[in-house]
Amino acid sequence: MSITTNQVTIGTAATLIATATNSDKCEVTFISTANDVYIGKSDVTISNGLHLRSYVPITLKVGRGDAIYGITNTGSHTLSFWLYQPN
Repeated sequence: MSITTNQVTIGTAATLIATATNSDKCEVTFISTANDVYIGKSDVTISNGLHLRSYVPITLKVGRGDAIYGITNTGSHTLSFWLYQPN
């Protein structure tokens, strides 16, 4: 079992947040403590991304090799996450 925690600064251009590497049953939990962030694939925008409201955690299941990107509508914001990857 592997758990990774990190913080990523997200700006107005798509920014890589996390990549699942060793399991098809990964879970990643996000929380933004500043402003809203939108997450999705590498082409994420504020129009097509999943809207994460500040201080509201969300957990998603991701597969091996899936990469999650984030973007904001203005400025830059810190997004915290933990990635759980069972063996």
